[in-house]
Amino acid sequence: MNADRFGLVLAALAVLSVLALLGQRLRRRAAQRRRGAQPFRDDWRTALRRHVPLYRRLPGALRAQVERTALVFAARVDFVGCNGLQVTDEMRLVVAVQAALLVVKRNADAYRPLHSVLLYPDAFVVPIAEEDETGVVTEAQDVLAGQSIATDSIVLSWPDVISTAPSAHAHNLVLHECAHFLDHVWGGTLSTASSDAASTWHDTLGAEYARLCRAVESGAQSLIDPYGSADRAEFFAVATEAFFERSDALAKQNPELYAVLREFYGLNPIEWPAEGPTA
Repeated sequence: MNADRFGLVLAALAVLSVLALLGQRLRRRAAQRRRGAQPFRDDWRTALRRHVPLYRRLPGALRAQVERTALVFAARVDFVGCNGLQVTDEMRLVVAVQAALLVVKRNADAYRPLHSVLLYPDAFVVPIAEEDETGVVTEAQDVLAGQSIATDSIVLSWPDVISTAPSAHAHNLVLHECAHFLDHVWGGTLSTASSDAASTWHDTLGAEYARLCRAVESGAQSLIDPYGSADRAEFFAVATEAFFERSDALAKQNPELYAVLREFYGLNPIEWPAEGPTA
């Protein structure tokens, strides 16, 4: 085979590969649209009402939007059971519905870079390296219930996902880790303010973060988890938990923070009923 013919063969193979990839992508998108349009099963709703108290509060129209978005999320993202955990459709949807809630009024494609959700049967251990002021690095391990890894994976402990244990602070692991993921994608806490709305967002977030830090330093009680004093990214994640899980209290105690989160997510949870529709 001469060089010209060989080059033509390679070019043809390259074109075929591109067409195959495009076809695969189109088929995947069509499948996602079909899944998003399929009926939401009653047994799934029963599982969600049992494991996701927030789901029970969703008004009918919003709930339908969240369910459709969740079906596409669950179809697009790989759910991987770790350490022997078997992942069921119900488990996928418990995570997917809460992830969908954060983007349902913004842009569901924000999760497009997310490749996988890893579910563990318990808290998991990750290696960490800490550097002191002299530059000495100490390697250790940390036990976590959840983690957002850059912009491609979210790791969750399943018992913590479905935990409804009473807490002095708003707590929702899925919302927390998805907020971190969206923060990476949207640049919510780390982006540079470039408009009046963005300036208000950053000014309010900074003031409320400083307020939490003062409360933690003085030992005062706070609706927002003290863990949020670690940095602004953690503050955004725990504030998101409070916004959805303790919306009435947050609106009263931190009205400015509630207002910017309402604008950010396009939702107003204080208007939701204590219990939404049952059908």
